[in-house]
Amino acid sequence: MKKHLLMALLILALLLLLAPAAFAEGENCTVSFNANGGWFWDDENETEIITSCPEGDTIWARSYEPVNPDRHMAFSGWYYDAACTQLAVARDESYTVTGDVTLYAGWTEGYIVTYNANGGWFWDDENETKIITSYPKGIHIYAGGYVPVHPDRHTAFTGWYYDAACTQQATDRNGYYTVTGEVMLYAGWTEGYIVTFDAGEGQFGDSVTIINLTIPKGSPIGRNYIPLLPESVLEFQYW
Repeated sequence: MKKHLLMALLILALLLLLAPAAFAEGENCTVSFNANGGWFWDDENETEIITSCPEGDTIWARSYEPVNPDRHMAFSGWYYDAACTQLAVARDESYTVTGDVTLYAGWTEGYIVTYNANGGWFWDDENETKIITSYPKGIHIYAGGYVPVHPDRHTAFTGWYYDAACTQQATDRNGYYTVTGEVMLYAGWTEGYIVTFDAGEGQFGDSVTIINLTIPKGSPIGRNYIPLLPESVLEFQYW
């Protein structure tokens, strides 16, 4: 009996000794983004970004989207090789980190799309009245990707138009636009209501607990803004 007890204690001790090695959390992986002929943050000297994240994490491909000196070349995704023969992730998908890796930007022919805030501005900066970007030919882009704000907070964004007078609609505020050529899109505006989303004990990300939006009168809100409750298994139900 004593021998069996001693053996059990020895096995338990061995398991406890090995447990940290067997169940240790995965180490962080180094992911390098190489602009591959372009650069980041509108800075010609920023040609590579190196970041660290746990194995298994996902990174949206456009989180680190570079620009090309030729504005008619559009970002197409990340590749495992500089020649862009081995696709790692397409431009609108997420990459799962499995180890240390260097990813190279891929480029394809594209069209220049200019977003004109048409009386408003972007990024809460009154000087940012236009955004000029390049998209691969034929791609579908989400109209809500660049949403301007208006100096009159009771004026709401309605979508993008082909003309400044907003008589020819390209897409509504929640629609998609197919890039078929060079184009300037103008923001459309209408009367709206200010809607405040309060996450309560939760947050919307980056410690943001309150979001103020101007929504066109009579428009549905949907579930575009869903708060999370940190360190909880509880899920958001409704507003």
